[in-house]
Amino acid sequence: MSKIIFQLFLVMLFFNCTSDKNLQISERVKAIEIDNVSEESIVFNFKNKRYLVQSQELFDKNGLLTEVKILKSEGYLSFLRPKIDKLKNFVARHNFSDKINSSMIDGKHLEINSEIFLITGIDKGNKRIFYAGDKKGDIIYYLKYN
Repeated sequence: MSKIIFQLFLVMLFFNCTSDKNLQISERVKAIEIDNVSEESIVFNFKNKRYLVQSQELFDKNGLLTEVKILKSEGYLSFLRPKIDKLKNFVARHNFSDKINSSMIDGKHLEINSEIFLITGIDKGNKRIFYAGDKKGDIIYYLKYN
Protein backbone atom coordinates (compact mmCIF):
# COMPACT_ATOMS: atom_id res chain seq x y z
CA MET A 1 0.00 0.00 0.00
CA SER A 2 2.78 2.45 0.90
CA LYS A 3 4.50 1.61 -2.39
CA ILE A 4 1.37 2.67 -4.34
CA ILE A 5 1.11 5.90 -2.35
CA PHE A 6 4.77 6.63 -3.03
CA GLN A 7 4.30 5.99 -6.77
CA LEU A 8 1.25 8.28 -6.84
CA PHE A 9 3.31 10.94 -5.06
CA LEU A 10 6.05 10.68 -7.71
CA VAL A 11 3.52 10.93 -10.56
CA MET A 12 1.89 14.01 -8.98
CA LEU A 13 5.30 15.60 -8.41
CA PHE A 14 6.31 14.95 -12.02
CA PHE A 15 3.13 16.51 -13.45
CA ASN A 16 3.37 19.53 -11.15
CA CYS A 17 6.95 20.18 -12.27
CA THR A 18 6.27 19.81 -15.97
CA SER A 19 2.83 21.39 -16.33
CA ASP A 20 2.34 24.83 -17.87
CA LYS A 21 2.00 27.77 -15.54
CA ASN A 22 -1.12 29.62 -16.67
CA LEU A 23 -0.88 33.38 -16.39
CA GLN A 24 -3.64 35.89 -15.81
CA ILE A 25 -2.74 38.67 -18.25
CA SER A 26 -3.95 42.24 -17.68
CA GLU A 27 -1.99 44.03 -20.39
CA ARG A 28 0.03 43.50 -23.58
CA VAL A 29 2.26 46.30 -24.87
CA LYS A 30 3.95 46.68 -28.26
CA ALA A 31 6.92 49.05 -28.33
CA ILE A 32 9.69 50.15 -30.68
CA GLU A 33 13.26 51.12 -29.83
CA ILE A 34 13.82 54.89 -29.91
CA ASP A 35 16.43 57.58 -29.28
CA ASN A 36 14.38 60.71 -28.57
CA VAL A 37 10.75 61.09 -27.56
CA SER A 38 8.30 63.82 -26.57
CA GLU A 39 7.24 64.31 -22.95
CA GLU A 40 3.69 62.97 -23.34
CA SER A 41 4.79 59.63 -24.81
CA ILE A 42 4.89 56.42 -22.80
CA VAL A 43 8.41 54.98 -22.70
CA PHE A 44 10.23 52.29 -20.76
CA ASN A 45 13.79 50.99 -20.55
CA PHE A 46 14.72 47.39 -21.23
CA LYS A 47 18.26 46.03 -21.46
CA ASN A 48 19.81 49.51 -21.66
CA LYS A 49 17.56 50.59 -24.56
CA ARG A 50 14.58 52.96 -24.57
CA TYR A 51 11.29 51.86 -26.08
CA LEU A 52 8.27 53.90 -27.14
CA VAL A 53 4.90 52.25 -26.51
CA GLN A 54 3.01 51.98 -29.80
CA SER A 55 -0.03 50.16 -28.47
CA GLN A 56 -1.54 48.75 -25.29
CA GLU A 57 -4.18 46.06 -25.05
CA LEU A 58 -5.95 45.88 -21.68
CA PHE A 59 -7.68 42.67 -20.59
CA ASP A 60 -10.09 41.74 -17.81
CA LYS A 61 -9.51 38.88 -15.35
CA ASN A 62 -10.93 36.41 -17.91
CA GLY A 63 -8.49 37.53 -20.61
CA LEU A 64 -11.11 39.42 -22.64
CA LEU A 65 -10.07 42.62 -24.39
CA THR A 66 -11.59 45.67 -22.65
CA GLU A 67 -9.58 48.61 -24.01
CA VAL A 68 -6.95 49.49 -26.59
CA LYS A 69 -4.61 52.49 -26.73
CA ILE A 70 -2.83 53.28 -30.00
CA LEU A 71 -0.13 55.89 -30.62
CA LYS A 72 -1.03 58.24 -33.46
CA SER A 73 0.48 61.58 -34.51
CA GLU A 74 -1.97 63.42 -32.25
CA GLY A 75 -1.10 61.24 -29.22
CA TYR A 76 -2.61 58.09 -27.76
CA LEU A 77 -6.12 57.24 -28.89
CA SER A 78 -8.18 55.09 -26.53
CA PHE A 79 -10.91 52.67 -27.64
CA LEU A 80 -13.19 50.97 -25.10
CA ARG A 81 -14.87 47.63 -25.87
CA PRO A 82 -18.22 49.10 -27.04
CA LYS A 83 -16.41 51.28 -29.60
CA ILE A 84 -14.14 48.39 -30.66
CA ASP A 85 -17.23 46.27 -31.38
CA LYS A 86 -18.64 48.99 -33.64
CA LEU A 87 -15.48 49.32 -35.76
CA LYS A 88 -15.39 46.70 -38.49
CA ASN A 89 -12.27 44.46 -38.44
CA PHE A 90 -10.60 46.77 -35.88
CA VAL A 91 -9.06 43.94 -33.83
CA ALA A 92 -7.78 42.00 -36.86
CA ARG A 93 -6.53 45.10 -38.70
CA HIS A 94 -4.33 46.08 -35.75
CA ASN A 95 -3.24 42.50 -34.87
CA PHE A 96 -4.90 42.69 -31.45
CA SER A 97 -6.49 39.76 -29.61
CA ASP A 98 -10.14 39.62 -28.52
CA LYS A 99 -9.05 37.14 -25.87
CA ILE A 100 -5.61 36.29 -24.52
CA ASN A 101 -4.53 32.94 -23.10
CA SER A 102 -0.97 32.66 -21.92
CA SER A 103 1.19 30.19 -20.04
CA MET A 104 4.85 29.74 -19.20
CA ILE A 105 6.17 26.62 -20.88
CA ASP A 106 9.53 26.78 -19.16
CA GLY A 107 11.84 29.58 -18.08
CA LYS A 108 12.63 30.44 -21.72
CA HIS A 109 9.36 30.09 -23.61
CA LEU A 110 5.90 31.56 -23.43
CA GLU A 111 2.72 30.38 -25.13
CA ILE A 112 0.25 33.09 -26.17
CA ASN A 113 -2.94 32.01 -27.93
CA SER A 114 -1.29 28.80 -29.21
CA GLU A 115 1.89 30.56 -30.46
CA ILE A 116 5.28 29.99 -28.84
CA PHE A 117 7.62 32.94 -28.16
CA LEU A 118 11.14 33.16 -26.78
CA ILE A 119 11.24 35.13 -23.54
CA THR A 120 13.84 37.91 -23.67
CA GLY A 121 13.46 39.03 -20.06
CA ILE A 122 11.33 38.93 -16.93
CA ASP A 123 10.74 41.87 -14.58
CA LYS A 124 9.26 40.22 -11.48
CA GLY A 125 9.00 43.54 -9.62
CA ASN A 126 6.67 45.05 -12.23
CA LYS A 127 5.22 41.63 -13.21
CA ARG A 128 6.26 41.88 -16.86
CA ILE A 129 7.40 39.19 -19.28
CA PHE A 130 9.25 40.53 -22.35
CA TYR A 131 9.41 38.79 -25.74
CA ALA A 132 10.67 39.84 -29.17
CA GLY A 133 8.37 40.95 -31.94
CA ASP A 134 10.92 40.79 -34.77
CA LYS A 135 14.31 39.25 -35.48
CA LYS A 136 16.20 42.57 -35.35
CA GLY A 137 14.93 43.34 -31.86
CA ASP A 138 13.52 46.76 -32.80
CA ILE A 139 10.02 45.77 -31.70
CA ILE A 140 9.44 44.27 -28.29
CA TYR A 141 6.33 43.16 -26.47
CA TYR A 142 5.62 42.63 -22.84
CA LEU A 143 2.79 40.98 -20.99
CA LYS A 144 1.81 42.30 -17.60
CA TYR A 145 0.49 39.56 -15.36
CA ASN A 146 -1.32 39.51 -12.02
